[in-house]
Amino acid sequence: MMTEFPKCPRCKEFTILPLSDFGGDSGGSVQYKAWICMDQKCGWTLRIDKGTISFTTTRKTNGI
Repeated sequence: MMTEFPKCPRCKEFTILPLSDFGGDSGGSVQYKAWICMDQKCGWTLRIDKGTISFTTTRKTNGI
């Protein structure tokens, strides 16, 4: 089964990919805890941390 993911809301060209956290000693797993744009130059991210949603729309400048 193939899943289609949405386009990046910032660059509107690349797909955003979900990242999951499989927990550790302090908690359970969280499916789709963060989303990132496939284009490293775009730099768009969204993260859910303890119920708080944060996102970044700035481009990376450190070459990563």
